[in-house]
Amino acid sequence: MTVQTSTTVATGIGNGVTTVFPVGFKFNQAEDLIVNIVDDAEQTETLLTLDSNYTVQGAGEQNGGTVTLLNGPLPTGQSLITKRVVEVLQQTDLRNQGSFYAEVHEDAFDRSIMIDQQQQEELDRTLKFDLLNRWNAFFRRIINVGAPVEAGDATRKDYVDAGDQGARDYADQINANSNSRALRTPEAVGQVPPVSGRSGRLLGFDSAGNPIAVVPSDQSASALALALANEVDQTKGAGQIGALGGTTLDRLNGNALRVNALYDGSDETATLQAVIDRAISEGVRYVQIDGDLYAPGTLTDRSNVIFVGKGKLIGQYRRHVYPERVHPLGLSGILPEKHLARFAAARNPVVVIVGDSISTYSADSLARQATWASLVEAKIRADNPGRTISFHNRAIGSQTWTTFNSIPSPAPAASYTWYTDPARPWLNYIDDLTPDLVVVGFGMNDAGAFSRADFESAMTKMRAWTKVPDIVIVPNLVPALDPDPLFQSGFGSEAGQEGRDFAAGYVRTWAQRNNCGVIDLNRYENILRDGRDILSTHLERVASGVSATSGGYAGNGERCRDWSFIGSITTGFSDWQNNPLGPLSMKLGQAAADVVFIKDSGSGNFRFEFYTSGGTLYKAVTTTVPIPLTSFTMIAEKRGTTFLFRTVSDQTTADVCRVDDLLIHGGHYTPWFGYYSNNTGPFNQVFFNIGREELWLPQILDGELWGPKNSTAGTQQPYGGNGVNHPTSLGAAAIYMPALMSANFRARNPEAYYTQPFNAAATGYFGGGSLTGDNLGSTYIGNAATGATYFMAAGEGKVVLDGTSFRPVADGVGSSGSAVTHWERVWTNRLNVRNMGVYADNAAALAGGRLAGELYRTATGEVRVVY
Repeated sequence: MTVQTSTTVATGIGNGVTTVFPVGFKFNQAEDLIVNIVDDAEQTETLLTLDSNYTVQGAGEQNGGTVTLLNGPLPTGQSLITKRVVEVLQQTDLRNQGSFYAEVHEDAFDRSIMIDQQQQEELDRTLKFDLLNRWNAFFRRIINVGAPVEAGDATRKDYVDAGDQGARDYADQINANSNSRALRTPEAVGQVPPVSGRSGRLLGFDSAGNPIAVVPSDQSASALALALANEVDQTKGAGQIGALGGTTLDRLNGNALRVNALYDGSDETATLQAVIDRAISEGVRYVQIDGDLYAPGTLTDRSNVIFVGKGKLIGQYRRHVYPERVHPLGLSGILPEKHLARFAAARNPVVVIVGDSISTYSADSLARQATWASLVEAKIRADNPGRTISFHNRAIGSQTWTTFNSIPSPAPAASYTWYTDPARPWLNYIDDLTPDLVVVGFGMNDAGAFSRADFESAMTKMRAWTKVPDIVIVPNLVPALDPDPLFQSGFGSEAGQEGRDFAAGYVRTWAQRNNCGVIDLNRYENILRDGRDILSTHLERVASGVSATSGGYAGNGERCRDWSFIGSITTGFSDWQNNPLGPLSMKLGQAAADVVFIKDSGSGNFRFEFYTSGGTLYKAVTTTVPIPLTSFTMIAEKRGTTFLFRTVSDQTTADVCRVDDLLIHGGHYTPWFGYYSNNTGPFNQVFFNIGREELWLPQILDGELWGPKNSTAGTQQPYGGNGVNHPTSLGAAAIYMPALMSANFRARNPEAYYTQPFNAAATGYFGGGSLTGDNLGSTYIGNAATGATYFMAAGEGKVVLDGTSFRPVADGVGSSGSAVTHWERVWTNRLNVRNMGVYADNAAALAGGRLAGELYRTATGEVRVVY
């Protein structure tokens, strides 16, 4: 073969996916290639090791080969530089009158050419001396320059900086000593008048330009002095002193630009955009809006300023004029005695943290300690000092609740070394650890495609494990509202935002309904970034006595989370069960099937059926309240996870139904009241109140939470994050920390006691009995399932189950058939065993009727075990 290309270097660009990179030139053996990774941002290069970091294919091939990375794909922002470097040796031995092997000669020539090419490549990267006797660096940096000695030597940056600083210091000294205390003019000027001639007067200049003392006018200096000293009228004083972005008063009132708005129906989008642009360019955080402002158009960077004042911003999604009050936070969703029974009971608990990339240790974070998983671990350790707790991270990036319920897609990268079999279900790897506590959170990648069925399937599987762990659910964050335009539709759009709230709402309500702890990052972010508490609303009347079109009502066309509805029903609406238009329904959440059906039970009474996505009936309430056969008014209210329904007929109010554990998806939706799947209903007149979320002053801007917007979704400076959906270190401190600080993982000391549920109705009964011998007068528990009987000595207040000492916590021991809520297992350093029996040795104990495994003592008090 021949060497048909002069190329000796191959460059591959990292994209976070590719692991195989082409080498477009011939090389004789893998050892002839030198491979480096270059990080342009960090200005570093890392030499890789053959067979440890990479492998090579194609040695000896005319068209070259490939380099394959063994430790995962090359990240964005890094380059793979592959160079051919052969030893500068001539190793071909040709003997006189020996055989002529053309390939041997050609290989020797090829090797010489390769040496020439690699030397030429190095020569091409050297400093060049051109024909005009100048050194040309071709716009590249020159590093490692020595300190100059002679006058003509090259100069280093620190040497120039030091000299420049010396000049600055000298200038400052001159200025401080003379110039700063002198009036300087281009020509000679006479002296100012003496003190007696200038006291209480202004400095002025005569027609010749010489200084004179001038008596101030009452209309100038005096009036200005009084105005500046005014402490009552805000139009004076600080309000007359200019400052960046407004006046000094504006700065004192919160570094704000002020917009004086008067709502007249005009579109002020362009005006508000100009104010936002100016605020960002001048580093102003707050825009003060006095009056109502109508701005329905698209605003760029609207989430990177905070609107404050007494006005109202009309037409903008997730942006409001906020009151200057800060939410007290402290929202805890974990009660150890309710949610952490398994974790509290374990002597050396095992905790597993699982989720998508946000739960990994490397989601564009500046430090592992600032990641969600690390902060959760630190919080649990801090709440449980002295306990030996092991933590395992089983999170995988780019995943959803659906893949968590099955197998990750795409398959986990090589860096997830624990995922050894890509065909094995993800949950199995968690079950292998037999955890006592699982902290699980997905949703950032689910958006509007969240699968309730997959989420519930995963929860069901975990609850079917041999060792059932405590489960703490983490409702997901919502991504950047104003990312780079490349990501706007998938993340910053209303669908992208509400889709994440959609998933968070369902897992939140499911957790509350199924006794799981919650760390509600979704609620915290809505408060701290969007300035609204989505779980705390107040009602506002938006429709009063209006006629329902075709008898149905669509919530005034407004979207909300909570509402209150009053509707009067016409005479004769009695055939609820067989209504051909569908049952009377009310929409409760964003999913199409988040609905309650109001029916006839079949006996003329109200029946309520609660559904969620997929048409799943999760709760039914059949009442004994009869449906009025004449005109009546119904009152319904949905607030958080509570649904209330009552009727008013003949001046009589009947409370019909209350459900406190709705299972619904999150996000805004338009309520509907009428026949299911129809635009009609039975209503005549309607009153409607919409739930307005409580507004609070936001504490973090979008760019601070996620990092500056960018087109690569890569790690951003100075706080980390990726500009889209990976938080910065600042965002982690603002969102994660208050959420975790309000969570309570303080499990009671397992060395003190253990809580064991025990319900008499389910597992046995309590009561006295006709017992004999040592158990006479004792209370006992009979277990119908096992046939076993356990005893509690009378008056001791504790019972022995399977050799373990328990004591009742709340109800104590009642009469026959009474239930005890739960028992505490008592750990003790004292052994008090009655009627052990005294025997000389094991043979005597067996002869005396003792069984293997029982205790006896010798005459000297030594306790032994029968064998």
